[in-house]
Amino acid sequence: VLKEAGTYAGSAAVDVLQYLVDGGNALHRAIGLATANALVAFPDDKTEDREATTYFDLKPGEKVAMVGLFAPLVGRIRATGAILTIIEKNPDRLEILSPNDKRQALKECDVAIVTATTLLNNTFEETINLLGSPRVVAVMGPSTPLAPDIFSGTPGTHLGGAVVADSARVLQIISEGGGTPALRPHLRFVNLTIYR
Repeated sequence: VLKEAGTYAGSAAVDVLQYLVDGGNALHRAIGLATANALVAFPDDKTEDREATTYFDLKPGEKVAMVGLFAPLVGRIRATGAILTIIEKNPDRLEILSPNDKRQALKECDVAIVTATTLLNNTFEETINLLGSPRVVAVMGPSTPLAPDIFSGTPGTHLGGAVVADSARVLQIISEGGGTPALRPHLRFVNLTIYR
C-alpha cells in the first residue's frame, strides 16, 4: 500500500516519472513505468501485430533463455526444436533454477526473452549483464515501454508490448485488480525491432 495513494492524479509527469528510476518499491516503479508508457508516442508504421516468436527465426538446437514465464510462447518455441530454459522467480509457477544454472542459461543463450517485469523488480540490469552474446534480446510483456531509445546502451533488439485499445475497460479492470488475462481483449499487442 502506498501512503501517497490519492495524490498522484494531477501530478506533473516529470515528478511521477522519477519513480521509475528512484522508486523505493515495485509499486512506485510501476507508477513510473505506467506514466512512461502513457507518454510514449510511437509511430504505428513501426509496429507489427504478428506473433512475437516469428521475429526470432529460431532454429533446432538453438538455446533460448526466457526470463519470466510467457506460457503462450513455450509451445511455439519448443515446436521449432530450440532448447528452452525458463528462469522464473515465482516458485508457484515453476521450479526455480539454481543461481549457477541461471547464469549459465543467460550466458549461453542464442535468444533471450526478458519480461518487462524486470524493470519493476530491479533485475533488468542484472539480467542483461549476465548475457553472453545472444543474437536476439527481446524485452516483452504488456508493460514494455515501446520506446527503442530507452534501450540504447543495452543489447536489446526487440520490444514486444501492448497498446491500449479500450481505455475505459482497461481502467475499470485495473481499478478492480485485474491483470493481463482480463486485459488482453482490450489491448493490441505490438512488436518493434530496435535498429542500431
